[in-house]
Amino acid sequence: MEKVYQILDQLNLNSSIFTQFAIVVVLYLIAKFVFFNQLKHVIELRIQKTSKTEDSANELVEKFETLKEVYEKKIDTTYKEIQETKNTEKKSIDSQLAQVYKKNEEEVNDYVEKSKAEVVSELSKQRDVVLSKTDEFANQLIEKIKA
Repeated sequence: MEKVYQILDQLNLNSSIFTQFAIVVVLYLIAKFVFFNQLKHVIELRIQKTSKTEDSANELVEKFETLKEVYEKKIDTTYKEIQETKNTEKKSIDSQLAQVYKKNEEEVNDYVEKSKAEVVSELSKQRDVVLSKTDEFANQLIEKIKA
């Protein structure tokens, strides 16, 4: 033990180093039980909660991706159905309008033909009247020239 005291004297350390060391060890043990174990428990609990939260977040992201795909497929099929319905109704309306157009066109053509026939018959009557009176007009003109 004497050699230890000589070494301590050369390092300018006195014999109170042992008591100081004992005090530090005792304070460390007290701090370990009071603070460090509690701190270790809190850190481990935080790690557990963080890793569980991360796992649940990953699960939620996967669930979100699958739901997103399902909804996109439903949206696409609904859009296609709506487009087909729209096209079918458009074709139906187009055919109805075409039929109405043809019917109206036939009515207009019939009216034009009737009007044309009436005008032609009226002209024919007028022409017959004028032609029947031509002899009479010619005779009147000859008499006026003679007179």
